[in-house]
Amino acid sequence: MEEIRCKVDDGFFFGMGLFETIAIIHGTAMLEDLHIRRLAGGLRDLHIENRAYLKWKEERGRGEERGSGEWCGNGEKSGMEAWLTEVLHEYLSGLEKGRIWERGVLKITVTEENLLFSTRENPYTDRQFREGLRLRFSPVFRNETSPFTYYKTLNCGDNILVHRQIRKMGYDEAVFLNTKGEICEGSVSNVFFTRGNEVVTPPVISGLLKGTIRSYLLDPGKKWTLGPKEGDCLEFREQVVRTEDLKKFTGMFITNSLMGIMPVQSLGRFRFPDRKAAEVLRAFFLRDIETVSREMEAVSRE
Repeated sequence: MEEIRCKVDDGFFFGMGLFETIAIIHGTAMLEDLHIRRLAGGLRDLHIENRAYLKWKEERGRGEERGSGEWCGNGEKSGMEAWLTEVLHEYLSGLEKGRIWERGVLKITVTEENLLFSTRENPYTDRQFREGLRLRFSPVFRNETSPFTYYKTLNCGDNILVHRQIRKMGYDEAVFLNTKGEICEGSVSNVFFTRGNEVVTPPVISGLLKGTIRSYLLDPGKKWTLGPKEGDCLEFREQVVRTEDLKKFTGMFITNSLMGIMPVQSLGRFRFPDRKAAEVLRAFFLRDIETVSREMEAVSRE
């Protein structure tokens, strides 16, 4: 494990910090803009001002009218987004070719006093995709009223503890209900349920992280099809889902930035034999990220 030194601050003592885990393929950060935008937004909403960013902003004379995480319009990045993009690219440029560079994970952590980078291998395998994942409901409820629920913060002990407990029981992932009994998300994933061409995922208001793969799939500019026929288009919809609704669905899959899209074989007593939507969407996603990584490799050679 690589050694990382950090300064003691509110991030260390109270979890007042944020992080992103980003898939690296051929030295390229996948879905980079979505990760950067979410991280900048979280720093803004939780009022965390990193000292390195403040120094960077002062040196470049960026105006205060552009908030630390706000999107400035016309496709222009905010100061915070521009800074995060710059430091991310600087780190990646020094990453040696190898297993991490080929298919790894980059974690970026930001607190008031710290900007930390770490890498590791991607733990997810093709075997997990072939077999499908086994899920179980969490004994802990998700607090949909907490602002920490909606970002990847260092205040994530519930997720870590429950995920470890579920893994020891022989399951792959835990699924949270909120305080109203609504299904919201997994301990490390977003959840989707399918029936024919219909794909349903819980709304953000139920209490969940807006995952990068979730945003990728819900992009209104994308069109997902199961086959060549006109009626084969997948229809995505955000909808409150309760446990009693699960019997209506024939398929389920979960997503995060590292696993991509993974089919689920079961959630508790509910079985999901239909893998078609998950398989088709995964194929689209793998094609897209391979295209992006090759394009970025070509640019780096120029």
